[in-house]
Amino acid sequence: MEVSGSRFLVFRSGLEHFFSPPFDTISKAEEAVLKSFPYNITHLTLPLNIEETRVEFEGWKNERILQRLPDEAVFVIEQRFMHGGLMLRRVGVICLVRVFPLSADIKPHELTFPGPRKGRHSLMAALGCQPEPIFLITPAKGLSPSLEEILRSGKKMMIFEEPAGVTNTIYVADSPDALGRLRNALEGESAIVADGHHRLAAVREIAEEHSAQGDPRWNYVLAYVTSTGSDGLLIGGIHRVVRAPQGREFSISDIREYFDLADSPPGTGKGEIVVYDGRMRYATPNRAALSLDEKVDFSIAPDVVNSLIFRKCLKMTDAEIESLVTYTHDADFARSAVDEGSASFSILLPDWDPEEFARKVSGGQLLPQKSTFFYPKVPSGIALFEPGMEQGG
Repeated sequence: MEVSGSRFLVFRSGLEHFFSPPFDTISKAEEAVLKSFPYNITHLTLPLNIEETRVEFEGWKNERILQRLPDEAVFVIEQRFMHGGLMLRRVGVICLVRVFPLSADIKPHELTFPGPRKGRHSLMAALGCQPEPIFLITPAKGLSPSLEEILRSGKKMMIFEEPAGVTNTIYVADSPDALGRLRNALEGESAIVADGHHRLAAVREIAEEHSAQGDPRWNYVLAYVTSTGSDGLLIGGIHRVVRAPQGREFSISDIREYFDLADSPPGTGKGEIVVYDGRMRYATPNRAALSLDEKVDFSIAPDVVNSLIFRKCLKMTDAEIESLVTYTHDADFARSAVDEGSASFSILLPDWDPEEFARKVSGGQLLPQKSTFFYPKVPSGIALFEPGMEQGG
């Protein structure tokens, strides 16, 4: 893995309410609150009109709301949060990672949808900027020691707490020695894409377009990188909120052909798929499902849902899955959508065991779209990358 620092764009010192969660985790209500602040990053990451957003972005630079760092640097983020009654800690770094030409050192773990990929492509191409990082995890043993050294010697830039209770302390490292240690720690190592598959695919598409003209400026992606061995790396499931196509109805009886449904967990209570239509039902593939010729990995809950529930039981097309399924990590939201009548039912998926996840994807296996929810998220707004302009004034 080839990494580097950059003269990133950053929000003006002292500016409040500039950061946000990643764009694809924000609800409409949260978006409205964040956009009530005039210089919040969501004005760029969740545009109403791309051309107007491009003009706004240029205005922020002209007004020095966004300022370029004087020297090449990276940002180290120390995150502290409570989980299961314990205080957990995770340290990672925002830097540039080479992703084009394609190589085996950056491994996606999920498939992508065409719509979101095109949307990110259009936005970043119009802005000429990558406004938020993707999320990479790596087994590199030298990463954590190099980041801890930066924490001891680096410059603390800011500290802020997100609404979810995660305290973020941001350090800037701009010394050649610190940047060299980071490069050496990750040289020759691989990484798994945790979040940002659509953004990564879009950056690679843009890089390919520029490369055809001899322009390498988009060969790097803005990325947050952390260790797979961190106790503060949590992987949850992403739940499915399902609406029926116009003129059709979905009911729990549609699933019974290939699933046994029970009101209580059939096993340990861990790893089960739960279908909610006003009642919680634990869904277990039955003998008919296990005898099907379809290639289904029954150890991967999202694969079971997509292959059996969506395509086999409900007979949904790929286009219907993309347009009629809403994805959320919030189980309360998934249930309330059913209770309020805006969804036929919701499918609640279990958390991942980090070691099992690493085994699945290290061999190159691709999971269905929206299979994982890595927590805590990395705030957007800490750094923006403008390819080709990082050496500008």
